[in-house]
Amino acid sequence: MRRTPPDTPGPLRTDRERGRIGALYERYGLKLLFVALKIVKDKALAEDAVHSTFEAIIRHKEKILLMDDRNFLRWSVTVVEHNKTLPLHPWRHSVN
Repeated sequence: MRRTPPDTPGPLRTDRERGRIGALYERYGLKLLFVALKIVKDKALAEDAVHSTFEAIIRHKEKILLMDDRNFLRWSVTVVEHNKTLPLHPWRHSVN
């Protein structure tokens, strides 16, 4: 049997999980893209950040599926803003 590494998103096993995560993407994917675009001004990097955010959502699906929409949006925006695929925010100081 093949094991999934711990940092790889686990599968969405049930129709409920797939439906809920899909609905979250439909509802908030564009909003999260705009948040990322405000940070990097580059569509490809912003899309990567949103993709990475939804990987985190799948990894934490047990918690996410219990969140209401307001808490989900707050959590997911924070994940986008702190995404390691994005360059440092302009208001942060880089460490050299």
